[in-house]
Amino acid sequence: MLGTHSSLTSGPLAHRYAAVAERPRWTASRGVSEEHLPLEIPPGEDAPPRGTAVLLLPRHICPSVNLHEEAVLVHEDDTLEVVPVAARAHAPWF
Repeated sequence: MLGTHSSLTSGPLAHRYAAVAERPRWTASRGVSEEHLPLEIPPGEDAPPRGTAVLLLPRHICPSVNLHEEAVLVHEDDTLEVVPVAARAHAPWF
């Protein structure tokens, strides 16, 4: 669910692909695709059990956002907002 182009270039989200919320030492490893993000977990930290949801903060999402009817926006005050995806279900331009 991640694109690989950049939109954030400094601060805590200055990771190449995505930051892992609450796990700043975890980093994306090679083999990233639009649907998968392998993570490198530093020695001494335990990996979550298989199937555990991990919140990722992607740098760029447009390659896959059109696959979803709605997006959940997380505002700076931690409030959530569900919005429709305007790029969804358009007729071809040609």
